[in-house]
Amino acid sequence: MARPADAASGGFGRSYPARMPDIRVLLDTNIYFKDPRRNKLGFSALSRLCKAEEVRLYLPFIVQREFQTQQSLRAKQSVATIISEARLLRDAVGTPDDVEVELARMQELLDGQRDELANAIEAELLSWAHEHHVELVDLDAGQAKAAMNGYFVGAAPYKSVKNRADIPDALLLEAVRNLASEPLNVVSDDKAFREACSGVANTTVFASLDAFIQAKEAQRALQKLDLAEQVPSEGDDAVEAPNLEVVGKALRVAEEQDAQIGMQLSSAVGEGVMWLKIHSSTIPDDNGEATISGYSEPDNVTLNFDAIEYFGNREFGVPFKAVMSVTGFYYLFKADMYRSEGRRTGLSDHNDHYYEAEEEFTIEVRGMAKIVVDRIPSRQELIVDEISEVTLDSINELSLLEEDERG
Repeated sequence: MARPADAASGGFGRSYPARMPDIRVLLDTNIYFKDPRRNKLGFSALSRLCKAEEVRLYLPFIVQREFQTQQSLRAKQSVATIISEARLLRDAVGTPDDVEVELARMQELLDGQRDELANAIEAELLSWAHEHHVELVDLDAGQAKAAMNGYFVGAAPYKSVKNRADIPDALLLEAVRNLASEPLNVVSDDKAFREACSGVANTTVFASLDAFIQAKEAQRALQKLDLAEQVPSEGDDAVEAPNLEVVGKALRVAEEQDAQIGMQLSSAVGEGVMWLKIHSSTIPDDNGEATISGYSEPDNVTLNFDAIEYFGNREFGVPFKAVMSVTGFYYLFKADMYRSEGRRTGLSDHNDHYYEAEEEFTIEVRGMAKIVVDRIPSRQELIVDEISEVTLDSINELSLLEEDERG
């Protein structure tokens, strides 16, 4: 059963508007994980649609609890790490007295509020759901029974008989089946789960939230909101929807002339990659990863204006890629010292068994730029004159480049 979220009670019970939006959507947990703060272009557009009651979003219990518990667990782990590192710094030789006092105060504060912090993080999702008219979907006995029947026979989405790892997906699939008495959009980053949902009548599946927002149904709803909110300038006709081909071409021509969009992105990309991890089997770390701790701004950011997307509210997304040098650190097992031969690596003792290694890497960054305009003019080739904001929306992929790929 689906019920409206009630933030105050942590559950259900709020009276709900009678009008049912035509567009219904359910997001898999991995979509929330990709943007836990829900402030990037895709969720920004979804937020407008939900608040305006153009879209009804469903939040199944299994998605709610998986997201909440993962976020609160991460918070507790972060608190434990901060307290441990603060203790080590307090005990370090030469730490100033005033710094020791501040570290002790921080330890006491975090230690005393770790549970309160975790609870607040879990409550945030329900508060957001309440604000966006989200319907919470209970886990009932019928869903559980159907999911467990599949567990014993290996029916989709189970990859094999009695595969416990697939139980959450099986429970979520039953929620999809229950909701799909009417047309339902399902967004999931999991190919196997999408394939399972595609076999359910009345469902349309999407691999990403952006893909759902770019679909005709959602775009029409966004354009409806834009038109309702638009106040045309004197002598200017109202513009119902941007022509993405025209807008993309205008932005590309402007970028070829002065590269202002790319230059504004450069520093944002540098800050955006800080403390992210690079993964490669060539990195001699036990997990094949290094954490970025410094960067040089990319000399060139390449924007793909042919793939421009519209997210409503005069917000555009443009995919980009950039090649840049970064500094990263990782931990090298001392017995594997030979693996650092031929690498320009700085080593320092981490503990009895590991060195902390620091090294420079060349990486390729792929992501999405966010471009905001003050208004969409009737002559959309003039849209470059209306740009008010260029920011980094998201980083989607980091790739380590080998010598022959660096150009």
